[in-house]
Amino acid sequence: MKLHKLTQSKLDDYKLRSNFTEDEEITFDMLSKGKSISEIATRLSVSTRTVDRRIADIKLKINQL
Repeated sequence: MKLHKLTQSKLDDYKLRSNFTEDEEITFDMLSKGKSISEIATRLSVSTRTVDRRIADIKLKINQL
């Protein structure tokens, strides 16, 4: 799923219903703006592995909806 191609209302719906942690929500927002994993990692001062883990957690939560 390409988050940056979804409508804002769909993105907001995911955020409301998925119970993201604060870090997951920030990562979700950046992904929805088309940022790459390395850009997100640099911006948040975390490793790309951490971003990968957050993305995996986000996907799990979205798929449970």
